[in-house]
Amino acid sequence: MPFSHGRGIFQYNMGYLPFRKPVNTIVGKPIKVAQISKPSQEVINKYHDLYVKSLCDLFYEHREKYSEDPNVEIVIK
Repeated sequence: MPFSHGRGIFQYNMGYLPFRKPVNTIVGKPIKVAQISKPSQEVINKYHDLYVKSLCDLFYEHREKYSEDPNVEIVIK
C-alpha cells in the first residue's frame, strides 16, 4: 500500500491530490424558523423532524440521478 493515496501532479496513480470525481451539491427549500430566545424541546424536535423529513425527500428525489446505486437508502441516526 503506498504511503499516500491519491493522484499526483504528473502521474495519476500515486500522490497527495484527491482523485478527480464530481462533487454535486443540491439545495432544498428553506425552512423558515422564527427566532425564539429559549425554545422548548418540543419546538426543537418539531424543526428537527421537519429538517430530517425535508432532507430525506431531497435525497429520494435526486438519488437516481447522482448515486451509483439507485436503490441506496439514507440512514440518519
